Amino acid sequence: MIQNQKGSASAPTLPSRGSNPTPPKGSDMNKRTSNTDSAERLPLHGRQSVQIDLDALDQMGVGLLKSLYCDIHTLNDVLSGMLNRPCHQSSERSYELNVAGSLLDDLHEFLGVYEQAIINAVRTRRPTDPIDVFDRGNLLIRYEAGCDENLLDIASMALQFAKQEADAKAPNRRVAA
Repeated sequence: MIQNQKGSASAPTLPSRGSNPTPPKGSDMNKRTSNTDSAERLPLHGRQSVQIDLDALDQMGVGLLKSLYCDIHTLNDVLSGMLNRPCHQSSERSYELNVAGSLLDDLHEFLGVYEQAIINAVRTRRPTDPIDVFDRGNLLIRYEAGCDENLLDIASMALQFAKQEADAKAPNRRVAA
């Protein structure tokens, strides 16, 4: 379940690099149990809840939001490719995902929601710094171009952002005119 809530993002932690994920022989952790309540037997699909830290997004500048969006978008593109691998399909003739594919699909969906949360945060910004104005316009045009197929709307938006950028670079231009 994906939740958009203010507060810290939570996710299961992984072993740190260099740690030994396999317990020593003879350890109780190596023994398989037939108990259906064991962690090994619980299906993971749909059990984890990850939250987007909207407060953190609100505190980030436009440039950092743009970088984060680009990184998450790249991860999402990689996941899209992984989802198309035959090993994640339930059968060769079906376009349904197996358990591993479903877990990746959940992650893909979450990253899409995270991308949208970043775009929403960027839309609320009204930067005055020319670099932030450029980054905001650039990101929003890139996002809208991926969502909208109407070239006229995208060109109109680009013109609006170009005017905002010009105004930010020369704030006294309107006063002098």
